[in-house]
Amino acid sequence: MWRPGTEHVYHAVTYGFLVGEVVRRITGKSLGTFFADEVARPLGLSAWIGLPEKQEHRIARVEDAAPFSLEELIAGLVKTTGLDADTVTAWVKAMYSPGSVQARAGELGGALDNTTGYFFTRAWRAAEFPAANMLSDARSLARMYAATVSDVDGVRLLDPATVQRATVVQTDKTPMHGLPPGLNIPADRSFYMSLGFMRACRPMPMVGPGSFGHPGSGGSIGFADPDAGVGFGYVTNLWNYRPDDPRAANLAEAVRSCLG
Repeated sequence: MWRPGTEHVYHAVTYGFLVGEVVRRITGKSLGTFFADEVARPLGLSAWIGLPEKQEHRIARVEDAAPFSLEELIAGLVKTTGLDADTVTAWVKAMYSPGSVQARAGELGGALDNTTGYFFTRAWRAAEFPAANMLSDARSLARMYAATVSDVDGVRLLDPATVQRATVVQTDKTPMHGLPPGLNIPADRSFYMSLGFMRACRPMPMVGPGSFGHPGSGGSIGFADPDAGVGFGYVTNLWNYRPDDPRAANLAEAVRSCLG
């Protein structure tokens, strides 16, 4: 849809399959199996990409928070990004209107149509959708991220040089695909991505400028901070899509205050 290196877009679901195929060709394992063998089991995590049936009884019920209007969404983004209302309105309409590249990427050709209720099925939890359906608790999420920047009971997932390479921001080099011509949105106000991670920026509740991680649908987030050597995990079964949701932000601020 565009010449490589000239634009970018968020691979909300497809990213996991792109990375998963690289892992499969190198190791012969699916990404869910590789994650279990190399990350979850060594760290003792309650986390799976492809949930075993024997773990089904542990799944929390997901509930949606009260719905909100387009106007409230725009107001929330104005508050969290610091952009003006006209810019945010044009951005939201271009990226999330029906038929946009972003909307179609999230639906995966209709397979992930929210009206079908797929998200609440055993089939969805058993499948391996590496970018979208890892099931975990907050403690495991925090422990996993901590192991990317420090030693956790003898396990270190990434060495410092790998972290440094993986966290160089990439999305400040090209414009986001689908934006109206002339619309300028700074990368650190909207989509500040490195090689697989979202970097600390104004909308993201993280600890410091070196933090990296990724938010999850509905308000959850996981991240690490290499300077502080900490991992952070927040998950919720009350899903809230408001961009100014204070829950994770307040907890991240509490961590910052503890670190001094």
